[in-house]
Amino acid sequence: MVTEYLRGSAVRDGGGGGGGGDGWRRYQERRGYKLWGREKYQKVLEEEVGFADVRVTDITGDLVEALMREEREMEENKEEFVKVSLGLLLLMLLLLLLMLVLLLLMLVVLLLLPLTLFLLLLLPVSV
Repeated sequence: MVTEYLRGSAVRDGGGGGGGGDGWRRYQERRGYKLWGREKYQKVLEEEVGFADVRVTDITGDLVEALMREEREMEENKEEFVKVSLGLLLLMLLLLLLMLVLLLLMLVVLLLLPLTLFLLLLLPVSV
């Protein structure tokens, strides 16, 4: 099974033929999209690619339904999503703070190490 985006045959959004309006067509051109209609795509798969028993099915309704369901679920769980997102953000900030503290400690050690070695060289050694 292969899923693919194709150009619709219905007139949508006030555009003429193929779905979408002029804005959608310009977007496709800018992005380099080559969207074919179902019939042309089926013909290419069968005649040029050599696939057999090709069935092209429009599942736009299923896709729209799934997107609307996800939007509803997102809206219903918005507070939980925000809480989890804020918790993750806080955790990331704490980790960043910890990294900065560790970096500061490393800098202190790097600055004190040469000074310590210098002082050790100056101290007389007694046996």
